[in-house]
Parts: sequence; structure tokens; C-alpha cells
Amino acid sequence: MTTDIEDALTRTLARAAGRAPAASPDLLDRVATRHARRRRGAVLIAAASVITMAGVATLGVDVLASRLDAARHSATSGPAKDRREVTPKDTPIPPPLAKVWHDGVWTLPAKLSDGRTYTPMTFIDETRLLIATSSGAEKATRLLSYDLWSRKTTEIATIGVPAGSAALPSGFTVGDGQVAWYSLQGDGAGLTVDIWAVPLTGGTPRRVTSFPGLPEAGGVDRLAIVDGKVVWSRADGAGVFQAKLPAGKPVKIPGSDELHLFQWPWAGSPAYPDEARWSKANGLPSEFTLDELTGSAGDVETTDTTWFARLTNVVTGERRDAVQRPKAVRGTASCGMIRCAGATDDGLVTWDRDDPAPTAVAPNGGLAAHRPPALDRFVTTLLVQNGRLAGVALRDLQTGLAADLGLRPNKAGFIRTPYVHDGDMRMLAYPLPGRMVVIDLTKLLG
Repeated sequence: MTTDIEDALTRTLARAAGRAPAASPDLLDRVATRHARRRRGAVLIAAASVITMAGVATLGVDVLASRLDAARHSATSGPAKDRREVTPKDTPIPPPLAKVWHDGVWTLPAKLSDGRTYTPMTFIDETRLLIATSSGAEKATRLLSYDLWSRKTTEIATIGVPAGSAALPSGFTVGDGQVAWYSLQGDGAGLTVDIWAVPLTGGTPRRVTSFPGLPEAGGVDRLAIVDGKVVWSRADGAGVFQAKLPAGKPVKIPGSDELHLFQWPWAGSPAYPDEARWSKANGLPSEFTLDELTGSAGDVETTDTTWFARLTNVVTGERRDAVQRPKAVRGTASCGMIRCAGATDDGLVTWDRDDPAPTAVAPNGGLAAHRPPALDRFVTTLLVQNGRLAGVALRDLQTGLAADLGLRPNKAGFIRTPYVHDGDMRMLAYPLPGRMVVIDLTKLLG
């Protein structure tokens, strides 16, 4: 198997890892409660304190603005299709990750003991990761439990990738002692989505349910395991569905029309697009250079969409809608449970769903991915020096702390930016030469 094939498989698995809900069901509510408690005693974050920081990000602002708007600083000042190029300015380079955060940061070998590369998928618990390895030659994906302390692995299952598969297994999620995922078979009108599950203790994967897929969109955008059921939402906005474990028929949850799973039991709209489909649709590669992002490689239309501006608890019916966004925000923005984030001509700002007054977070350097502030605290942002992409920072919107993740452009000027795991809003993982860095964001909350 060539290195190119291995790299392609690793990138595919990395995209799959970023789209699997897996946090505890009450995690976001606990974060929201903590946020409300602090806000009653003082302003969320003093504007002066935030402005003086090298850069602040939120664990939920990871999707701050679109890859086009946030990173490329393409600002709009009128109709959604108007375009205006804004030259990116230099951003302060924060201290290295190891000097900012210690707890919750793991530096692991780049390869397993058998020499295979791997992709972290999500946390199983406090000390174990779900990881996947894949081989184009064997046409199979191995799911393993990885002990962060001993660095030992335990095989959970081997997933065959039969001929005719439309994509590698995706959407891995953990819950109730199970790991679940989905696969695609066929194409066009004959595309079928299969949801699978296997105990974390190991075993043979079993098909939980099947249903027709969507050409060009697959059929599932997010997946989770809760209360003995697999729950998911469809990429076309048809609603949120569930099926009982170990096997059951798909059942639509009442009142979930046009909603996309955000973090169980919350679902909302509009949902941000899959990174790969967004890049392809807008003529952007999954890796990019500053020239491509600033517009010198061609104009790209922008929109004024705010991802997940509307949220609904599909169990209780409670609504949490963003009242509006600051007038200065240009292009796409994104909302977490409490905080929203977006880009202005002057840099990154954040605001609350119920209060559109913006707080400056970081000058220049836009968001690096289509993700809302993770845990309403953290985002990844691009660093710019001398008119060139210089790296990626992790920023905490609440404390003002920021850290350089150590990622650098290659000789061609391309940089691949990581984003917080889309489902558990807990894991940020990325490779560096000779090692893999895994960050548990819940350990950085303080």
C-alpha cells in the first residue's frame, strides 16, 4: 500500500471521527449551568481582558465562521452574494501548547506497535481512546481501544469494507458500552445506509437498521447512542430518528422536522456542511493556502448563515434560538449551546444567544473549521505572519488563554487544520511529525 493511499485513508477516517456525538447526555447542560452561574456574578468575560489577550477562542467556536469567511477574511457588506476581499493582517503567536495547558494533553507515538498509523475517533472514557486503523489492501477497518497510560491496544472489531461500498465506515460514536457507526452501499437511487454496532468489549459487528440513502449527501450527518437506542439525523433535514439496540426499525422522533442532531437531546438548524462537501462545492481543497483563502486565488461567494442558530430539545420541546447576531459580523457564523462566534473586518468576536452584544476575541486570523464553540469555550483559529499562514491556535473564549498547536504549512504553503470532534465536543486530535497529539478539552475547563 502506498503512502498516498495511507494518507487518503487517514484523512477520510479523520473526517469521520469529527462527526460522531459521544459526550455524556447532560454535558452541555452542565456547561450551560456553569456559564449562567458565573455570568450572574460578573460579566461573562471582561471586554478589556479579552482584547488584551493574544487570542481567545471558544471550545464551541471551532466552527466560528466558514472556512471561506473566517480563514480567508472574505467580508460581505450587503446581499449574500456580494464579495469583498480583506487582506489578512498578522496575528500574535501564542505560547506553545505545553506551556499553556498540561492536564488533558497527551502526546502519543505516531504509529502503533505493529507499525500502523491510526486515527483517534473519540474518547471511550477518561483514559481510553477509540481509534481506527485502515488498510486499502485489506479493505477493512480495525477498531481498537487505546490505553493512554500504557499505550496498549485491545481489538474491538474488524469492519469489512466490501466491494460496492460508497465510503469507509463513518460517524463512530460511543455510549451504553457500545460503539456504533454507519456505512454506505450502492450509489444513486440505490444508495443504502446501514447502521452497525458492537460491544466495546469486542465481538462481531451487527446491523442495527438500514434505510435508503441520499445521493450526493449519504444520508446521515450525525449519530449517537443514548438509552439503549441509536439516534441520528439525516443530511437532508428530514428529522431525527432512532432505532432500538440491538436491532430495530427507524422511527422518526415527533417534532424533529428540519432538525439536525447537535448534541443529544438537542437538535437544530441550519446545520453546517460536511467539510469535504463544503470544500468541493466551493472549489476549495481540504488543505489550503493563504492565497486561496484571501481571495487571490479567485472569488468565492459567501452567505450570512449562522449555523445552529435554532436549537430544540427533541425530548422536552424546549427552544434555544439566537435572537440575532451583531451587525458587524460578516459571512457565516456558528452557535454553540450558549455562545456564538463569527468574523468582523477587525477579527473574531463572540456573543451569547440571548445577547447580540459582541466581545472581541482575537484580532485577524479567522476560524479554521465549520464548528460552533466547543463546550461554548474553545475554537481553533489560523495564525498569520508576514502575509502567510503560520500555524493554528487553540483558544479559550472564557479565560483568554491561547496556545500554538505546533502545526505548520508544508513547503507548498498548505496547512491542514484540526477541528474539535463534532459529537463529543471534547476531543481535539492531530498529527505532528513523529507523534500524535490528543487533547481532552473537558480537562481544560478549570
